Amino acid sequence: MIKIAVVGSGMLVQESLPILTAMPEIEVQVLTGTKRSADTVRDLQKKYAIPKAYTDYDTMLADQRGQLDLIYLATPNNTHFELAMKAIEAGFHVFIEKPLTLKYEEAEQIFSKAKEKGVIALEAICNQYLTVCKVLKRELDRAGEIKYVSLNFSQYSSRYDRFMAGEYFRVFDAALGGGALLDLGIYNIHIAAFLFGHPVKTFYYPNIIRDVDVSGVMIMDYKDFKVVSVAAKDCQGDNGLLIEGTSGYFKLSDTLNSMNAPLIFHDRRTGADITLTEPVDEHRMTAEFREISRIIKENDALQVEERQKESLLAMRMLCERS
Repeated sequence: MIKIAVVGSGMLVQESLPILTAMPEIEVQVLTGTKRSADTVRDLQKKYAIPKAYTDYDTMLADQRGQLDLIYLATPNNTHFELAMKAIEAGFHVFIEKPLTLKYEEAEQIFSKAKEKGVIALEAICNQYLTVCKVLKRELDRAGEIKYVSLNFSQYSSRYDRFMAGEYFRVFDAALGGGALLDLGIYNIHIAAFLFGHPVKTFYYPNIIRDVDVSGVMIMDYKDFKVVSVAAKDCQGDNGLLIEGTSGYFKLSDTLNSMNAPLIFHDRRTGADITLTEPVDEHRMTAEFREISRIIKENDALQVEERQKESLLAMRMLCERS
């Protein structure tokens, strides 16, 4: 069991706390918010019986030095770099919600500082840790030569109507790392990075409202094939992935953060549909926290290197887009 501090009090934290507090691998010792979120922090602390709560991050780091194994950062995207660097400097392992940072150079600095301090820093992006992704990569040759890939993560935001009516939300503030690409498209980018590596060129065509991308299409040019990624917060469609090749295609119909649907391969030559994975009866975040717990316990340097390499590739693809 590892002892963790959860930093943040927004929707993601409220979704993750019932999962984390039920996991035998995890012991949530601390919840940290801000003075502005003090009431929410207090309510969540009481609801999930969390021993300690703070409304000042620096105070928490100072008080908890040597008491915790991991800081889980589930804060607004634009805060990830500063908060992660403070935690690493204080000697904590850190698990940083996606997107890792807003700049490629910041991601490099986080991993470099973590290595210098002898701690682990990884991106908390759940599909990176799902078995279905590993199976898909292992079985990819079944499709023959890849010709076309479609990745769609469209989710009508619960805040979109109010945003359109003029209300302000951080998730629709581009300066703070809001928008469809960084919120949803990052999952698609990680899948492409994991399966295919770095593209020759990346293009992004966003739909902009009030200076933020509410939806958009990214095209990743891999020379011999193209990956088309759709991410949307202003509409919802048929989520999932389709990978088409000369010998057949892979299909999965679910949001690309959970990917909890059968992974099907259709063999063009035989006409057979082969089920490669079945849905898993657990929350999408369970696998990533189970794995970070294992990595810390076993000090699995090889897995840390692999996960960091993929995160840097995804950040590079984000930042190089035309």
